[in-house]
Amino acid sequence: MRNISDDELDFILNDIKANGVVIEDLQNNLLDHICCVIENEIPLNEDFYKFYKQILPRFFKKELKELQVETEKLLTFKNYYAMRNTLKITGIVSALFTILGASLKVLHYPGAGIFIQLGGILFSLVFLPLMIVLKFKDEEKKVDKFVLSLGFLIAMISFIGVLFKLMHWPWASVLMISGISAFVFAYVPLYYFTRVRREEIRFNTTINSVLMMACGGLIFAMFNLGYGQKITNEEHSLTKLKESSEHLIDEINSFDTISTVNKNQFVKLKQELYEFKVEIQKTNKK
Repeated sequence: MRNISDDELDFILNDIKANGVVIEDLQNNLLDHICCVIENEIPLNEDFYKFYKQILPRFFKKELKELQVETEKLLTFKNYYAMRNTLKITGIVSALFTILGASLKVLHYPGAGIFIQLGGILFSLVFLPLMIVLKFKDEEKKVDKFVLSLGFLIAMISFIGVLFKLMHWPWASVLMISGISAFVFAYVPLYYFTRVRREEIRFNTTINSVLMMACGGLIFAMFNLGYGQKITNEEHSLTKLKESSEHLIDEINSFDTISTVNKNQFVKLKQELYEFKVEIQKTNKK
C-alpha cells in the first residue's frame, strides 16, 4: 500500500476543480474516494500521474462535471429521482391504459370508459405536471421556462378535451377548440420567435414550428364550428315552409265553391302564398 504525498493531493484537488466540480463537500468526497482507490490499487513501481488518469474515468460516464450537475439536482430537488421514476411509470401506464381503452371502445367491449378515464387522468394530472417541473429545471432561460410551461398547460387542456369527447361529457368541444386554438395561434408563434434568433437551434426551431403548425392546423380544420350545421338547419326550415305553402295553395285550389263574401279573401291569400313561395325559391337558389 502506497501513501499519497501532499503534492499529489494538491494535484488531485486542483484537477477536480479544473473539471468543473465547485461544491466544496463534493470536492473533498471525490478527493477521499480517489485517494483510497489509488492507495489500494496502485502498483509499487507505477507512475502516479499515469495511474490517476487510468482510474479517473471510473467516477463518470463522459466528464467529471456530471457529478456536479447531479449533485445540484439532488440539492435542488431532494425527490428528483423519485419524480423521474414516477414520470416514467405514469407515462407508460397512461399510454397503455389509453390504447387499451381505445381498443375496447372500437370493439364495443365493456371497460373501455374506465381505462380511457384512468389513462387520461394519469397523463393530464400526473405525467404532464411532473414533466413541467423536471423540464422547468433543465431550461436555463426564463423565457424558455415560460414557453415550455405554457406548452404543457395547453397540452393538458387539449388532452382533457379529447378525454371529455371520448366519454361524451359536456364542454368537450370548448376544451378541445380552446386548447388547439391556443396551440396553433399562441404557442407555436411564441415558440418560434423566442428561439429562432439563436444560431445553434435555429434550424431545429424552424422544423419543429412547421411540424407543429401543420399538425395543429389539420386538427383545427377538423372542428365543426357550427356554421355548416346552421346553414343546413336554415335550408331544412325553408324546405318545410315551401312544402307548407304549396300544400295550402293546393287546399285553396281544391275548394269547389267559395262564397262571394270570402272569395276576395281567398284570392288575396292565394296570391300572398304564391309570392311567399317565389321568395323561398329565390332564397334557396342563393
